Amino acid sequence: GTRRRIVAGVDGSLPSRAALGWAVRHAALTGAAVEAVIAWEPPAGSRRFTAPDEGSPAIAAQLLADVIADAGNAGLVRPSVCKGQPARVLIGVSAQAELLVVGGRTPGGGVLKAPLGPVSQRCVQHAHCPVAVIHAGPL
Repeated sequence: GTRRRIVAGVDGSLPSRAALGWAVRHAALTGAAVEAVIAWEPPAGSRRFTAPDEGSPAIAAQLLADVIADAGNAGLVRPSVCKGQPARVLIGVSAQAELLVVGGRTPGGGVLKAPLGPVSQRCVQHAHCPVAVIHAGPL
């Protein structure tokens, strides 16, 4: 059969780091593989000149590598750098996953201190598999 797969959304924030750490620990218990996904988009709007690496997949890949290294058990994690809007990317890859793990809103932030940010909210509503929302601390 196919190997079980957990997808963790990563953007470098504390909640996304907590989500990846949780996914790695869960995978170690269940025998699943973890795919850490980071989405990147070119700078919006423009014909303006930008720094050569601004909005590049190379920056996203380095950030992802750093977050994976910090999570430990890196052998369980396969990095995936995808071009596109984060919620769309995560919803798309959720079709081939048994679980999608995302970070919640940063503690103390956001409109009316809602526990879900726009990406995690869209994932909860539209993912093709169950979604675990992990927070980095108390709300």
